[in-house]
Amino acid sequence: LGDEDEEIREASAMTLGACLRRAHEPEDCSIIIAPLVAAMNDRHAAPAARGALLAIGVDVVVRELEKLVAGDGPRYSLLHPDSSTAERLLHLVAEREEIGGYAVFALGKLGPRALDPALEGLRSEDLAVRRTSAEAMQLILPKFRTDRNRMKAFEPLFAALSDPDRKVRGGARYAVWKLGEPALKPLITKLETGEPRSREEAAIAMQNILPKTRDRKLLAAAEEALIRALDHEQLRPYAAEALKRIDSEGAKKALREAGIMP
Repeated sequence: LGDEDEEIREASAMTLGACLRRAHEPEDCSIIIAPLVAAMNDRHAAPAARGALLAIGVDVVVRELEKLVAGDGPRYSLLHPDSSTAERLLHLVAEREEIGGYAVFALGKLGPRALDPALEGLRSEDLAVRRTSAEAMQLILPKFRTDRNRMKAFEPLFAALSDPDRKVRGGARYAVWKLGEPALKPLITKLETGEPRSREEAAIAMQNILPKTRDRKLLAAAEEALIRALDHEQLRPYAAEALKRIDSEGAKKALREAGIMP
């Protein structure tokens, strides 16, 4: 993993991952966690290193990471023993940003167990934690079988569409896509009444959801809101693209009148 040749580093990480997937005692793998975490900073070896860490098991990796980070200095403090693995993982991300690339997939692997910590992470003051949480939500939400279990994600995700950081907003937007048609009505509200950044993100999110929407009244409401958004220069390109996805006569007429379509 420390070789100068990028191909050797990548192959080493891949080989470790393959070996770990066959290991019967993941506890015995703790000695290689530190090199694999270091490899997360290597763009060539990072994907394979992440896969190897996931093969070890989230609980084991988090426990070893806490030892590593605690050894960096007295500033790091362990969370309460009753804290969940997901909470502890996000706590680690705040200390070692490079762990974020692994944490996203680890939180996704934890699935529903990671929902509440990730939603709380969206409100964190730490940028790395917010970015990790937003990306992880894209992997966590599909693990829920019913919309009812995903409803609690609505408010935090829509609030994250106003985050000052572009990557947090983008991660939240992709997560909103996972919510599908139930997210459309709140997106329409956000498009019409939100602050500038969130209005842009709402229009972009609608582009992906509209083609899969079957509720005609909801589609009509979205179309009207998007047509009004064409009057705002900042929103125009995003609203126009969303209207193209609706592909109705009303949408086409509005786009022609706005000089966007011939």
